[in-house]
Amino acid sequence: MGCTIYEMKERNSLMGRLERLQPLLRSRLSDDHLRSEALAAFGSVTVHQMGVLRILVEEGPLTMNQLAERTGTGPSAITQLVDRLTQHDLVERTSDPSDRRVQRIVITTLAADTVKRFKTARRDSFTNLLVPLSDAELQTFVELLEKMLDSGQEPPGEKTRKMGRAIDH
Repeated sequence: MGCTIYEMKERNSLMGRLERLQPLLRSRLSDDHLRSEALAAFGSVTVHQMGVLRILVEEGPLTMNQLAERTGTGPSAITQLVDRLTQHDLVERTSDPSDRRVQRIVITTLAADTVKRFKTARRDSFTNLLVPLSDAELQTFVELLEKMLDSGQEPPGEKTRKMGRAIDH
């Protein structure tokens, strides 16, 4: 199914508008200020460490291998990251009740409370951004985003970025 020249020009025009909107959208959707506030509550916790804390809040206690798999990092990198979180009293290593040889990483109450506040503030930020949309428009917007993100196509460099995302330097 081919496009007419007019349709191609219209699509190119829309792509140009999208390119101009992208930096503003990124800024409005960015949770950097929220992340900074949450990280400040812990002192020197990094963004990658906060990501691990969020995973532990959502999924509960995990083994080191499970945590490495969820973050897309290697076992040695996740061990170093968990060591730092343990030093900050944000996680604890506990023996698995069914197999004492297995260590599970458990989030502390302080870390869980701060992650919860971070998530609430982020949701409030999204809610404020999306106020102009009707319920039907919001549903369409979410469905279109899901369609775009579920297309199976990763942008150039995405695999490299994912691999480095959870590594704590």
